[in-house]
Amino acid sequence: MAATHTVKLGPAYSLVVPISGNLSILGTLSAFSSSLTLSSSANSIVSISSSLDFPNSDKQYHVRAVNSHLILSSSAGSRIVISGSLIINGITSYTNKSVIELTSSVHSHALILSLRGSPVGIGQNIAGGVNTLELTTNDVSLVNQASRIVIRGGTNEADVEINSGQSGSITNYVLFDGANRAIDLLNAVSGGYHIRSTDSHLILSSSVGSAVRVSSSLGLHKATSTAMPAGSDNLSGSIVWVDNVKQFAIYGPLGWTRITTGSVIG
Repeated sequence: MAATHTVKLGPAYSLVVPISGNLSILGTLSAFSSSLTLSSSANSIVSISSSLDFPNSDKQYHVRAVNSHLILSSSAGSRIVISGSLIINGITSYTNKSVIELTSSVHSHALILSLRGSPVGIGQNIAGGVNTLELTTNDVSLVNQASRIVIRGGTNEADVEINSGQSGSITNYVLFDGANRAIDLLNAVSGGYHIRSTDSHLILSSSVGSAVRVSSSLGLHKATSTAMPAGSDNLSGSIVWVDNVKQFAIYGPLGWTRITTGSVIG
């Protein structure tokens, strides 16, 4: 059996052992009353070829870089896996909040989350340029991430965009315009846009004393005099265009009434 040796040092002493080859330890390497420091010369590495365990569950362990960055790195194609919770309690210049900073010099995605096997991403400069927060999902390829929601910053009046299309070919269809307090529907497909309530009334409402305005043509439901919508209380106040007689009709207590030249309302 190979011999083992124990070297005990008090807190006021240190021991430097230059080693030019491998150091094999069959027992325990301990610092009994101070810190145990494994140090290498500048620009070299202390390598551990097997697992590094922290076995005492009653203690909190610190893995830290005192004077510079702490870098957790893995070889290409492998991962750094954290099996428990990751809690960030750092104080930074970002209004003294805890910050996770994720950067990439290659990809526009800072973070990819794989939730139940379907990845989603958080990134920037994918479809929206700089000063943006972009949320992405798989496109039809089920491989590439496409930008779906873009939140634009760099201004006090943020915009929010909703996009469609494949990765690399994104089209903006809805814009929440912060500066103009407007919702824009863009890049219309054939048939136009539908603003609809699928299972109840659609109500466009404004505050008391203001109006709901239509600045261009308002297309109404088209019917014929022989095929008018079935009357009910739900239709009260409805207006349709009666195509075969080229007149409007309004639904009231007496049913459908055509609005003809010379009609007086009120």
